[in-house]
Amino acid sequence: MPGYVEKALRALKHVCRRPQHAPTKCNTSRYEKEAQVTEKPDTSPPVPPEDILHLQQAVGRFLLYYAWAIDMTMFHELNFLAIQKGTASEKTMNDLTWFLNYCA
Repeated sequence: MPGYVEKALRALKHVCRRPQHAPTKCNTSRYEKEAQVTEKPDTSPPVPPEDILHLQQAVGRFLLYYAWAIDMTMFHELNFLAIQKGTASEKTMNDLTWFLNYCA
């Protein structure tokens, strides 16, 4: 379906300020003793309900059609965002912005 991403980004009112070439941020490899430690828990403040609704709409738009039919590389990040939507924080919204910049 030509123009699907552009229409979805327009509906979500997203303006791409910095294009991304990967759906998620990549962790750099570290080969030292502390490298085996797990990620620290997210301590950023929670977001208001209207931002959670925005997150749900973005995940729904890209999961329903585009990720299934066109670009399966999105599944990992969409899964992460869908899991986080119940306890969304500023970090989750930053990850959503990164993802939408990738889609643009």
